[in-house]
Amino acid sequence: MKVGDIRSLLAASANLALTYLKRSQPGDREQATELLHKAWRDADRLRIPEADKILGILKRNDLLRPEGTASEPLTNRPNEPGEPFFSA
Repeated sequence: MKVGDIRSLLAASANLALTYLKRSQPGDREQATELLHKAWRDADRLRIPEADKILGILKRNDLLRPEGTASEPLTNRPNEPGEPFFSA
């Protein structure tokens, strides 16, 4: 899988997670958490800037797990639930 493909997958996962957070039905928060954590791990592993955006979304929505994460977001631009994360 190419980096561009992975970025597209990260974008789709993050956008779906934001949709789950906006919809706020039973189980949506857990789904969003799983999607965002997987997207963050992949973005962090690839050292792409989207890792900071995803981490910011996790923090703003109080979705960090007890083990936490090591980096801080570089951007302060908020992603509100339902706002597209980014375009691939």
